Amino acid sequence: MEYKPAGKDLISAEKWKAFWCNTCRILSTFITHGSNHCALAMFPLAHLGKAFREIARLLLGGKGRLRSRRSYATRKLSARPWKASYFPDRLPPNTKKRKQSFIRKEGISLKPLDVVTLGETMVLFSSEEQKPLQYVHQMKKQMAGAESNVAIALARLNYPTGWISKLGADPFGTYIRNTIRGEGVDTSHVTFTNEAATGVFFKEQTSPEHVQVYYYRKNSAASLLTQEDLAESYLSQAKILHVTGITPALSGSCRQAVFHAIKVAKASGTTVVFDPNIRYKLWDSEEEVREVLMDIASLADVILPGVEEAEFLTGEKDYHKAAGSLRGRPEQTIVMKLGKEGAYYESNEGSGFVDGFQVDRVVDPVGAGDGFAAGVISGLIDGIPIEEAVRRGNAIGAHVVQMAGDIEGLPNWRELEQMLTGEQRSVDVER
Repeated sequence: MEYKPAGKDLISAEKWKAFWCNTCRILSTFITHGSNHCALAMFPLAHLGKAFREIARLLLGGKGRLRSRRSYATRKLSARPWKASYFPDRLPPNTKKRKQSFIRKEGISLKPLDVVTLGETMVLFSSEEQKPLQYVHQMKKQMAGAESNVAIALARLNYPTGWISKLGADPFGTYIRNTIRGEGVDTSHVTFTNEAATGVFFKEQTSPEHVQVYYYRKNSAASLLTQEDLAESYLSQAKILHVTGITPALSGSCRQAVFHAIKVAKASGTTVVFDPNIRYKLWDSEEEVREVLMDIASLADVILPGVEEAEFLTGEKDYHKAAGSLRGRPEQTIVMKLGKEGAYYESNEGSGFVDGFQVDRVVDPVGAGDGFAAGVISGLIDGIPIEEAVRRGNAIGAHVVQMAGDIEGLPNWRELEQMLTGEQRSVDVER
């Protein structure tokens, strides 16, 4: 900062003393706030700079002028009518394949996205104790949602991903948006509403294999999502649109939004990946489930059902026949999850079975299917053979079940490569 005196103004020793006293007071406040991350967010560096400028003006008694020395890039950026909140979130580390930078304007992501997904994410309350909920007295808060799980899994593997949803204008909604954005997922098309609250659900785990969930999501904020909330330019820029069978079960408007998103994707040449992810509690009848989900499956390019879901939708108990029934068009790809045994696929490249990865201990099976979907989608983006993509999905699913929570066990590239190569740690502690 440069001072240019007006006339022959001189600064007295008293004014210099007052200036440095105020400066030290501001620095002390800033350091104190810096010990608390939440408080630091409310005291940005821009405020510190403004405070220094104000003190200097008071010091000069309103005389003279201060002129900031700013770079050309800074002047160009400040000339644009953008707010500080529109700057990009923390993104995954750049790789050699993706050395791109961007600035995000409200409602517009200027960075090409590999995947866009849409759906509801809720706050999850669970206990570390394996017993019925009526005997649980302490719970921990997390967040979970099939679509956002997939988006976060891909973001950790450095694939640019966007998530569309509607949240309540409440602390839970802010928590969800901030958490997903902090994982590097683009949330520029997430909206907030005062008309409904953010959904919540509770997880009851009485054993590693037995998990029960209780939803409190009826008439939630996400159920108010409409096709008007979807920007066609945002959907059409992505290479892949990921949808699940959960979103169309939330409300009639959500169902219309899903079909509209698929229509836009098909028109722009975007690959549609569909995970049935059946939640029977959200539907009025089994007939409605079959009708809606089979309609979506007929439009999808890649379908990722579980073996039980495929049996329910097609009525075929043999998974080979069920895959054939789901594959209504020759160009469609079916990848069927068979649990810990692995997965079966059918595509133009052929068909086959891919073995699963053995794990020593299953901590929490919830979220493994979303990790599997992310692995397959990452393979589709990279253009690797479908068999290798399925193996990647098996690896991520196996990694997820070894940790509690939906997103806590999602691996980064180093951890995924360790799973794929079978590399074992030779020491108890990595140093």
